[in-house]
Amino acid sequence: AAARSAALRRRQVAAALPLDPRPFAGWQAVPCRVVARAGTGGAGRVAVLTLDRRCADVVGHVGFATYGYAIVGFADPRAAGPEPVEVALLHAREAERPRRFAAEVDVEGRRLRFVIEPSANLDQWPLRCTTIDDPYAASQLRYSGAAVRTAALADDPLGALPPGLRVGSLRVWGYPGERRHTPIGLFVEPDFSPEAISMVVLWRPAAAAPPPVALRDPLAGGRLEPARVLAVPAPPPVGVRWLVHPAPGVPARAGAALVAEGRLHGTLTSGGRGWGLATPFGRSHRRWSLTLLPDDPSEPPRDLVARSVAVDGVAAAAVAGGTTGAAAPQPLARVLLEVIDGPGVLLPGALFSGGNGVDCPPGLWVGRVEPRGRGLAVVVPATPAAGLSLFAAEGAT
Repeated sequence: AAARSAALRRRQVAAALPLDPRPFAGWQAVPCRVVARAGTGGAGRVAVLTLDRRCADVVGHVGFATYGYAIVGFADPRAAGPEPVEVALLHAREAERPRRFAAEVDVEGRRLRFVIEPSANLDQWPLRCTTIDDPYAASQLRYSGAAVRTAALADDPLGALPPGLRVGSLRVWGYPGERRHTPIGLFVEPDFSPEAISMVVLWRPAAAAPPPVALRDPLAGGRLEPARVLAVPAPPPVGVRWLVHPAPGVPARAGAALVAEGRLHGTLTSGGRGWGLATPFGRSHRRWSLTLLPDDPSEPPRDLVARSVAVDGVAAAAVAGGTTGAAAPQPLARVLLEVIDGPGVLLPGALFSGGNGVDCPPGLWVGRVEPRGRGLAVVVPATPAAGLSLFAAEGAT
């Protein structure tokens, strides 16, 4: 599991950094993993990402986050405390977060410039185009899909952005006609799903920055605490649940991961003082943020959102952990996942956790996967008879 996790980190960083560093000359890249998501922005989508870095660790960053050549969102460059860095995605709409910026699109040999801002909840796409510099040219747009990129804006009071960063794809909304739509509104669909994206890159001036910061180990942001675990029968389709008893003083919070040997085996669905109720991975219909690492080393990692739709295999009657002694382990199971949001092409490889909350760190190995149509079949490893631990994020009480 440790070797697989290290391979994931290397390939995630390679995919997140631009191949040509010239647009970012003079800056140093700080790759960050996404650990949690919150807020609501344009089109009702998740709008804020919590990263695995503290604000104090990235003091002096330039204020925007990228993935490859795409701009993802904005972070407050003034924050310098122990709290985690938050990135407001482009469509974030909270009063203190909106950030409008100039963008452009090439349409039929003509460059059309406009301002990008968050759309409304009921809109189909999370970003809309306003303050269009050539309304006549906009009225002649026929097709969606053109690439929208950042444009240089002289003396931008909110801070200059590098021109040419990809924002997303243009969407033309209007009345359908015999030959083309009559445009009423212009929108933008970002390249990355806010519920799926697993990492971003912050930038800070190279001259004032300390040595490059490596992507952190998934368990570096907290601690593992041994827990006693008892498996109890549950009605179909769940089949089994785990009653978890952590050590005294250890928090048992809903969403916390159960980990053994670097693998994610389940999460707490509820918690309290000295106890928690957990569901093994794949035995509920919850949505997961996941990262697929293809076997082919030339293929980049693929972020996706999925939920379990079927499980084969029968859970053992009891699973012991901590100091409770030996018991029969949970047998190997095959979980069928329905991909809700993700890439068009799925490949065989290894599956890892994404950003599912501060107590469920990203980058934990889940199991082997094979594509099944628009889904994935995951071979979930057997749960060990002893050694399950509960993950508690830094600062958890």
